[in-house]
Amino acid sequence: MKKSKPKKYDEKLFIGMSFSEAAERFAGVAPAEMHANIEKAKKKKKPPRSEPLGGKVVNSNVVLLRNRRKVNNV
Repeated sequence: MKKSKPKKYDEKLFIGMSFSEAAERFAGVAPAEMHANIEKAKKKKKPPRSEPLGGKVVNSNVVLLRNRRKVNNV
């Protein structure tokens, strides 16, 4: 028995879709493909950058901001 190619759809699954179309699309998913997508989603993502986008933090700016915060909180 020859396997037919899966049908390509333009839209993703959505709430207002007819039941027959949703069932057809759900049944057409290969288990290996589904498990691969689950594993891909479980992988850890890279941590956010520790350095700001503009470059290195200038210590004098940090000190100035801390001093302003102290003055405003008193």
